[in-house]
Amino acid sequence: MLAAKHDVIAVVPQDPAEEALPPGRGFLQLRDLESGRHVAVSLSARTRRAYADQMRARRAALAQDFYRVPMDHVFVSTDQSPVEPLLSLFARRMAQ
Repeated sequence: MLAAKHDVIAVVPQDPAEEALPPGRGFLQLRDLESGRHVAVSLSARTRRAYADQMRARRAALAQDFYRVPMDHVFVSTDQSPVEPLLSLFARRMAQ
C-alpha cells in the first residue's frame, strides 16, 4: 500500500552465511530461538543442494513480489559495501 502512493525502495540484506550450509560433514545441531526446538540437519550433498535451491526460490519469490507491487528493490550482501548495488539501482532509475 505504501508503494502505491510513495516512492519506496526495498533494500534486502543478504547474509552469505544464510545462503549455503557450512562446509564439513555430519550433522549440524540447530535451535529455534523462539520455540526452543532442536533439530539436526544433515550436511550431505543432497541437503546442501535442497537448501541452496530453497534459498534461490525464496529470493526469486521475493523479487517477484516486488515486481508485482511494483516496487524497486536491491539485494545487498552483508559482507560487502552496499554502495555499489545502490548506485547501480539509482543509475538504472535515472536512465528510465
